[in-house]
Amino acid sequence: MAIAASSRSSLQQILGNLSTLEPAAVQHACAGIVSLADDAPTILYQSLPRVVEHLWPAVSDGRLETREAAARAMRACLGIVGQRDGQLRLRWAAVIFEEALAGLHGGREGSEHAAHGSLCVLIALLAATRDALDETRLEQAFEATWALRESRPRHIRMAIVNLLPRLASAAPHALALRWLPRLASYLIASLHNAHEAQRGAALVALGRTALALGGAAFSEHLSQVLKACHEA
Repeated sequence: MAIAASSRSSLQQILGNLSTLEPAAVQHACAGIVSLADDAPTILYQSLPRVVEHLWPAVSDGRLETREAAARAMRACLGIVGQRDGQLRLRWAAVIFEEALAGLHGGREGSEHAAHGSLCVLIALLAATRDALDETRLEQAFEATWALRESRPRHIRMAIVNLLPRLASAAPHALALRWLPRLASYLIASLHNAHEAQRGAALVALGRTALALGGAAFSEHLSQVLKACHEA
């Protein structure tokens, strides 16, 4: 009982900190959500609607550190959802997906910050409940993400490189095969990027794509990958 009371008190403090929009308080609150997901998942789940609603402003915050902290907190919430029965899991996945998809189109704040935060949330969603999105939603997410591929901020490009192969892995094989020419071309081009971290992320993403689609489907792109690696 004492632990439950303490967890509920912590949750109220977390919600209060999220409401302040003060960077240090919000980031601390996001870390608190991750801890609650480990230590008191039932209590966190009971208040999940309020927690998620309070997290969305942080997801589109102007500070990169705050957005990343919010995405980690959202992933912790989604991890709890992933352990629930099928209908609840599907319902929560749909709610969070629709909000994230809106963010890819500019979101509540109509900014690149909302787009980046939503990319991070979609990565978290696929990690926690990868089978909860149907083919239509996966295609919507792919096309909305693809539309951002020319974005200049490096953190957005990194998130795109991380998300696209995860979408391919979650998609039906036939759908992923339709995406493959664009996806492989984009990731191979990313191997020539001047920034080392993005080159490394692109190489990992190509590996994920090959595993998701199988060697036969990916084989026609292999020589280009090897050439890009040699030239990088």
